[in-house]
Amino acid sequence: MRIIKNIISIGLIIILTLINSAYAEKENLKDEELLIKAFEETGANFSSFNLNFNGIINEVYKDDQQLRNMMKHIIKELGLVEPQINPNSEEEYLSSHTETFDSAHLFAYGEDKDDNNVTIILYSYFDKEKNNAETSIVVDVTIDKDYIEIDGIIRKINDLYKNYNVKAEFTYCIIGTFEAELNKSNMIKKITKALSIANGNRVEGLIKDDIVSISAYSPELDKIIYTGNKKMNLNIALSYNEYEGKTYITMGYPIITIGY
Repeated sequence: MRIIKNIISIGLIIILTLINSAYAEKENLKDEELLIKAFEETGANFSSFNLNFNGIINEVYKDDQQLRNMMKHIIKELGLVEPQINPNSEEEYLSSHTETFDSAHLFAYGEDKDDNNVTIILYSYFDKEKNNAETSIVVDVTIDKDYIEIDGIIRKINDLYKNYNVKAEFTYCIIGTFEAELNKSNMIKKITKALSIANGNRVEGLIKDDIVSISAYSPELDKIIYTGNKKMNLNIALSYNEYEGKTYITMGYPIITIGY
C-alpha cells in the first residue's frame, strides 16, 4: 500500500513539473487581478482576502507622542470606524527607555466603512550606541465579503506609505473553500487550472495525504522572491478540514504568510 502511495505521489510531482503555460495573454491585468482570476478558475467559494503591508522609515525615531500623532493620521487616512488602540494593555503605549536604547510600540485595530478588518502596528527604536534608528509601519487588512473594491484599498494603502516616503513590501493571500473533501488528484487539477491562468511553472512542491502545496514562478506577476537560487512569486496550498467537511485553498502572492 505504501508503495502505491509513493508511486501516486511521484506521478503527481511529475504532473506539476510539466505544468506550463496554457494562458497566452495577461490582458494587462494588475497583479491582484491576475491572482483573483487564477483563484476563480479553480471554482472555489470565496472566503477571505488578506492584504499585508509593511515599510520602514530608515534613521527616524518617533517617541510616544509622535507615534500617537502618526496613528491618528493613519486611522483617518484609512477611514477606520471607532478604532481600538492598544486594547488589553494597561498603558496606551508600550515603550521602553534605557541609557542605550529607546523604543515605542503602538497598535490599533478596527473596521473601515466597508466592514473590512484593519490592524495597524507602529514600532520605533533608537539604538544610541550604534546611532541607528528606524520606524516601521504595518497595515493588515482582511476582506471577507467580496473583493470588488480591492484595487481602491491597495491604492489607498500605497498612497499612505508614499506620504512617509516609504515603498511598502506586501503579501496578498486569498482563501476559498470546496464543499467536499478533494483527493490529491483533484487538488492537483485545481492547482493546474490556477497555474495555467497565471502562466506559472512549479518551483517546489509538498504532497502529503492531507495537503498539497506548491510554490511557482509566474512571469506575469511583477514581484519576485527567491527560494534558494530559484525565483518564485506564487504559492498555492490545498488542505482538508475534517471538522468542517471542507477543502480549503489558499493562494499567496508572492508567498502564503497566513496559516493553512
